[in-house]
Parts: sequence; structure tokens; C-alpha cells
Amino acid sequence: MVGDAAGVLWGGGAPSPAPEGGERTDVRTLSRVKVSTVLGSSAPPLTVRLVRAFSSGSKDASVISSQELKFDQESGYHVLDVLPKSVDVGSYIFVFEVVLHNSDHETVYTTGGLAQVGVYVTGVIGVENAEISVLESDKSVETQKKLDLAGENAISLSANHLQKLRLSFQLTTPLGHAFKPHQVFLKLTHESKVEHIFVVGSSGKKFEKTLDFLGLVDKFYYLSGSYDLQLTVGDAVMENSFLWAIGHIDLDLPEAPEKATSPPSPAVDPYLKYGPKAEISHIFRVAEKLPPNHLSFAFLGLLFLPLIGFLVGLLHLGVNLKNFPTSAVPATFGILFHVGIAAVLLLYVLFWLKLDLFTTLKWLGLFGVFLLFVGHRILSHLTSTSSKLKSA
Repeated sequence: MVGDAAGVLWGGGAPSPAPEGGERTDVRTLSRVKVSTVLGSSAPPLTVRLVRAFSSGSKDASVISSQELKFDQESGYHVLDVLPKSVDVGSYIFVFEVVLHNSDHETVYTTGGLAQVGVYVTGVIGVENAEISVLESDKSVETQKKLDLAGENAISLSANHLQKLRLSFQLTTPLGHAFKPHQVFLKLTHESKVEHIFVVGSSGKKFEKTLDFLGLVDKFYYLSGSYDLQLTVGDAVMENSFLWAIGHIDLDLPEAPEKATSPPSPAVDPYLKYGPKAEISHIFRVAEKLPPNHLSFAFLGLLFLPLIGFLVGLLHLGVNLKNFPTSAVPATFGILFHVGIAAVLLLYVLFWLKLDLFTTLKWLGLFGVFLLFVGHRILSHLTSTSSKLKSA
């Protein structure tokens, strides 16, 4: 039995009945109701009474009236011993009432009136008089076959565009009443995976669907060939809902005209994108041909010629260190100035080897500020020293 829990009492420590949810049962299974306060504590002594129960589609006709539920001390449930035989498979509304045993508790708890709970009474639905037929245009039967839901069907039929296909069957409840489920579909699937779904309607106790292929050639995209037949019957109160593979039918349809609608492309399984991918084969670009080693070394030697010439020139002219400061502070600035020059030359080498233009300019700016400061100090010292020598 599936029910929506509904509180009928509220307030300070108010008890509320809650039918056990998530459970499905047929007409012979007992109904249980548990009562607690809104805070989850045990309720005071009370009686739970089923005032009435009626079908969701007919509120006037009551199937159960004024029945008291028995309290089970061990489980803490109020139990409805027996459901009347008149209660068939379907959707019902159960109306409960809570009555406190002690009148003094009425000042502490409030009953809040009646609680209506939706209940599904489930059961096994029988399928009877199931048959499938191929009809001529004048509705005379060409081929008729019985269908057995319990057995394995391997029905094989054939038809052309001038004929019709008729499927009929009956559904009955455990009490023998006609049953109308929520979903009844007939699906035809072409061998190219193009599907066509039709709703099977009912007239009284009988479900019947007739497919006139002459009027359906456009919907079938003029596709001849084998079509698998599948019947779907399902409902919330039906314990044996099923997808029934009936068999197949070979259709001979006329050729498609020029302006006929093309069949849709087959549906792509969305889970295929998570499967293994094709192997990627990649060939790297062939390296360019390099010059001979002796030519490379000759070019490297030419690059060092300016440096060698500079060193030879220094040796030829002689290095004049007479004006290098001898005191501590000016000598420090002199050393830092030459270190800065060497750092700028090293920065040029790094720019040639690995650094980009923006990084090189950033460091060159920092070195430039440093060289400006120490260079100004050492040149000021040299100027002051030169002035003193002239005045002497």
C-alpha cells in the first residue's frame, strides 16, 4: 500500500498518524497506521478509526465505512485487519480520525480533524482474449492469430499497403472487473531502427487498435520490410506491467514519391561518447637539414672575433688603473659599476639564448637605474679628485 503521510494533529506535542509509505500490497494485505507527535515522540492513548474509504474517481461511493483499527503493542501500529472483498485494484482515498482516550489530554493535544491519505491498492491484472489479425480493405479477416502472454510468442505476419492490422485484448482485475491502465502503447520498429508508437484505446471492456496502412504510408516513410511488434501496458497499481514482444510483420509498401519525407537518421546512443576513442597516429615534422659541423664551428669562430679583437686592443693599449679609487666607499661604487656593466652584457647573452623581449626590457630597466646611481657616484668622485689635483 502506497500512502502519503498526512498529519492530522498539531500543536505542543500533537500526535499525527502516518500510514507506512513505500509499500505495495494487494487487496488481502493489512493496512497499518502509526501515530506520533509532530516532534516524533510517542502519542498518548488513542484510537485510530477509518471513517470511510472511497475511489479517487468516485468520491460519493464509499467502499469502507466506520472501521476501527486495532493497536499492536509490539510494533506500535494501528492495524486494519481485513479489507472488504469489494476493494478492488485501484486508487483510493482513506479518511482517518484520531480519538483521544483521556478527555484531559484534549487541553494538551489537538486532533485537527480528519486526515485524507491517498492509497494505491495493487494487484495482478489478467490479459484475456488477446489476438492479432490482418484485415482486407473490406474488413474481412485474412489472417488471425491468438496471443499468449504467459508463453513465448513468435508471431509472423505479412501485409501490404491496402490491408490493415488489428490488435485486441481485454484486461481484468483480480475481482473480474474491467481494468483501464494508464499507459497502453503499440510500437512498430523497422529493421532500420525507425520507430512508430500508437496509443491503444479502449471501448468498454475491450482494448483495440487498427492500423490502416494505406493512410500510414507517409508516416512509415514508405519503408517496406520487417517491423517488430511490441505491446506496452503499465500502471501504478498494476504489479505485472509488461513490455510484450508480439512478433514481427513484413510490410510491402509502395515506392516513395519524389517529394516524400525522408526517414529520420538513427538515434545515436548518448553513452557512446564515453566509450574508447580511435587511436590517434601522429607523425612529427621531419627536422630541417643542418649545415656541416665544420661550417657551424667556422661561423661560431666569426662570432667571437669582435671579443678577441677587443681583448687584443686592451693588451696593446694597456689597462690604466691609476684613476681607480683607493678609498673604501668610492672603490665599492666602482666595483658595483663594473659588475652592472657585466650584468647587462650577460642579459644580452640570455636574451639571445632564452629570454623574450619584454622580460629582457624589464631587467634592462632595473639594471639601468642601478648603473645610473652607482655611475653617478663614481663619476662625481673622479671629478672631485681631478679638481683637487688641478688646484694643487
